[in-house]
This record gives sequence, structure tokens and C-alpha cells, in this order.
Amino acid sequence: MQLVELKNGETYNGHLVNCDTWMNIHLREVICTSKDGDRFWRMPECYIRGNTIKYLRVPDEVFSTFVNDCHYQLIYRLVLTHLIFKNSYMMDHSVFGRK
Repeated sequence: MQLVELKNGETYNGHLVNCDTWMNIHLREVICTSKDGDRFWRMPECYIRGNTIKYLRVPDEVFSTFVNDCHYQLIYRLVLTHLIFKNSYMMDHSVFGRK
């Protein structure tokens, strides 16, 4: 469950479906709480625009998964860059001499 507090004081608790680079968030099975905390709404899903968000509370397991994914993406990019460099070097220094 993710907790999202908006700048207007409302809070949203739900399961994170997606988040983009502008911090727009898609939640499912959402419970919305009013600014005063005296009213509650249950929604099947909601979309929250990123520029309305004050803060997020993300569980540690989600954060560690993100960090691991970024780590693997970085390794993949480094390996891919190395292979591209190696292939271009081999083409420049082929058995037929330099180009």
C-alpha cells in the first residue's frame, strides 16, 4: 500500500499500479481521506497528477526493488556500451588492416 498526501491535505492509500517520470500516479483499491480526516471514500482506482503531490510513503521492498532494477539497468548499459565500443574497434582494426 502506498500513501500519497496532496498539497490540499487529502490522503490516498492504495496499491501502486504505475508512476511516470512526472510523478503522475495510478492507484487501485484506493481509500481517500478528507483534509479534516472526518470523511472517507473507497474508489476502485484513481489517477493523481504529480504536481499536486506533497509527499509519498513508499514501502522499503518497493524502494529496494527500484534500486535493484536501476542497478541492473546500469550494468546492462555499461555492458552494451562496451560491446558497441569493442565491435567498432574491431571493425576499425580488422584483419584487412585499418580503415
